[in-house]
Amino acid sequence: MLRNSLTNTIIVKRRPLEHYFLSIFSLILNEEKEIILKSYGSSIGTAIDIVNLLTGKILPNFFNVTLESSISNIDVFGGNLDMNKSSNKISVIKIILKVR
Repeated sequence: MLRNSLTNTIIVKRRPLEHYFLSIFSLILNEEKEIILKSYGSSIGTAIDIVNLLTGKILPNFFNVTLESSISNIDVFGGNLDMNKSSNKISVIKIILKVR
């Protein structure tokens, strides 16, 4: 899990959901108004699960805040992720959470 404090971006990889929840909770408690989740490849489902759980069950019960989520873009690009293959295609998703 990587967190860029300048842009409030959390990159979702293969860690358990609780790690991402703690990062998002700390951003909410620091009164951030926008949180960006980025994910790629097989971790896209994890990012979507995080948003669904936060907006549906967790935040309304524990915090007095509401999250609006929007998927800003879904890209497929080629990159050299594997040295053995010359070009691989990978999908990338960016989800913007707005805190109210």
